[in-house]
Amino acid sequence: MNGLIAAGFGLAAVYLAPVTSALISSYGINSSFMILGIGVLIIAVPLACTINNPPAGYTPEAPKVKAGKAPVVTKTPTDITWRNMLKTPQFYSLWIMYAFAASAGLMIIGNITNIASVQANLPNAVYLASILAVFNSGGRVAAGILSDKIGGVRTLLLAFVLQGINMVLFATFTSEFTLIIGTAIAAVGYGTLLAVFPSITAEYYGLKNYGTNYGVLYTSWGIGGAIGAAVVGYSMANGTGFGLAYTISAVMMGVCVVLALVTKPITEEKAESLKASA
Repeated sequence: MNGLIAAGFGLAAVYLAPVTSALISSYGINSSFMILGIGVLIIAVPLACTINNPPAGYTPEAPKVKAGKAPVVTKTPTDITWRNMLKTPQFYSLWIMYAFAASAGLMIIGNITNIASVQANLPNAVYLASILAVFNSGGRVAAGILSDKIGGVRTLLLAFVLQGINMVLFATFTSEFTLIIGTAIAAVGYGTLLAVFPSITAEYYGLKNYGTNYGVLYTSWGIGGAIGAAVVGYSMANGTGFGLAYTISAVMMGVCVVLALVTKPITEEKAESLKASA
């Protein structure tokens, strides 16, 4: 479900980018923002009013057991507060993984047209933005499905390995075809983050304080954007183009792989001790 919802976020660029470009060409920047804002008020606000929170204390029914199959073992909800969440090493592991992995994806997203011009001599590769949006959204749906089957951390591990290899090879993507492949992989790797990390937050820390807990974890996404921009700036300042930026990103993805291998869910005993100390 997280993957499907996150896909809507990613697909916005497919239609908003050309619509915004057309509006700016016809009406200018200020009027375009006014038109887009009015559109959000007319469309998004009424839709948001149709969403209701479940009743207090609501818990979903346990899945029904099919004939001939063993009953599904469900984990007792942890419902850890954000303050207690900060006392767990898992939070910092997740935070670093989110920040480092997001920085690689955001670096490609924010610089893809410049990369295309410098590496592949494609000065008008605006279509790569649409490729990013499509594979970003598709990656979120696919990651959500995969996460349900093999678990969130394992899904992240696959994404980290794929993105790390992609960063190692990205400097060699000097043709239009290879650059499209690299862009698609970067988008899938980035999209995976926004589908899986919310689920892991709920799994590790419960649903009761999910909004606050994920909000705290999501600060890593903002820091990731700053890291990506700083890495590109440092690479350019050293006269290496984007090459050094790819190398640094590959190293960060290596760190993410290691953290994904050692990060384990919070035990029920630890969760109970945290709640008792609150």
